[in-house]
Amino acid sequence: MPFKLRESSDNYYELVVSEPLDREKVPEYDITFTVTDRGSPPLSDNETMTLELLDVNDNVPQFPQSFYTIRVMENNAPGALLSSLTAFDPDLHENQYLVYFIIEKEIANTSMSMLFSINPENGNLYALKTFDYEIEKEFLFHIEARDSGSPPLIRIFNMEVEILDMNDNAPQFRRETIHLDISESTPTGERFSLSNAVDPDVGSNSVKTYHLSETNTSMSMLFSINPENGNLYALKTFDYEIEKEFLFHIEARDSGSPPLSSNVTVHIIIVDQNDNAPVIVSPWRAHGSVVEEKIPRSTDKGSLVAKVIALDTDSVHNSRITYQFLQVTDATLFSLDQYNGEIRTMRMFSYRDPPDSCFTCSTFSGK
Repeated sequence: MPFKLRESSDNYYELVVSEPLDREKVPEYDITFTVTDRGSPPLSDNETMTLELLDVNDNVPQFPQSFYTIRVMENNAPGALLSSLTAFDPDLHENQYLVYFIIEKEIANTSMSMLFSINPENGNLYALKTFDYEIEKEFLFHIEARDSGSPPLIRIFNMEVEILDMNDNAPQFRRETIHLDISESTPTGERFSLSNAVDPDVGSNSVKTYHLSETNTSMSMLFSINPENGNLYALKTFDYEIEKEFLFHIEARDSGSPPLSSNVTVHIIIVDQNDNAPVIVSPWRAHGSVVEEKIPRSTDKGSLVAKVIALDTDSVHNSRITYQFLQVTDATLFSLDQYNGEIRTMRMFSYRDPPDSCFTCSTFSGK
């Protein structure tokens, strides 16, 4: 018992506190007094009293923990309740009544009061805006709990709001269309493209797989794609003279739930190679035979003797044909236009010229 009686004068006693009192531990005491006279025999009497302790503001508000982490999914609704933060104060009455505040702190010139609000009476914490994980990932600030005593006592604790990612971004290609030139001599299995998309989400929300989107012709018979990195491969060697271009789509799909995807258009142009030799179609001759052209000896200088025509199934410069003599018995008698294949006389015939002259023509392409 933290009390004792002390005699102050005849028949008067004082109740004295012998050690500190704490209302939060023992709010009241029942004290019994025994009074005994000094007669013979002595006589006594008992008296009981209840001593109630009055509260003083001697307890700081207490939180269950000193650091709180709240996780909020991005794209939250403004005004959403984030948490109920309840502190405890064992004092009584106004000494127990708590008020909550967000301690102002600016992040990137933005005040916390523009991002969060707290109910001063019950400590409910609310979000004032919709958060975007790709812009802001966490907030650190302080919350104060203050009682209403005089003077008031204050407790401050740390608050972390962590923004969680959700699958709200589809993979995006850097371009809408990918143009690729592939040589018709490209070997089967050759890698010729990397179709890479980016996804600002995190975790499984950013893990991408790549797929060929089928069109009228099954592209999977012509091309294959690595589903993990978007590498594109040719499954055959292409022939420009048969197929000149392909148009199809590649889809990038993330692994979120539900998955999001986007497409890129792939335009492949087969580039011609000089893989076809020119073929002389005029004057026509059977294989191994010699073409004869008869002209009179009176033929004038510059007269057209023959015209060689060749065709090349390649394209552009690979199909440009030039003509030249490979062999001629008299280089002074005939000329060959290298561009149009016309063979003309360079002079008049004389009696010294043999009755027949021979020459062999050749064609070249890609010039």
